[in-house]
Amino acid sequence: MIAHAHGNNADRNGADDPSRILDDVGFVHLHVHSSYSLREGAIPVAKLARLALADAMPALATTDSNNLFGALEFSEKLAKVPVFE
Repeated sequence: MIAHAHGNNADRNGADDPSRILDDVGFVHLHVHSSYSLREGAIPVAKLARLALADAMPALATTDSNNLFGALEFSEKLAKVPVFE
């Protein structure tokens, strides 16, 4: 069950069923290291955008380690991808 701000009761029509939510949203990577992540990543930001689009992901997060150098490129590149607009 997923807790809501208005209480912890599940919606009677099954909208709070986690499997239904997964079907609606799909898979989203929330722990991704780009080539800006020192010693941990090798994929350029532009390729991350293409891969996410090819896998029909509705969102993507970057969690580069030890710096924020890729944050600007990440936001600029993914803002141009239709699914992330």
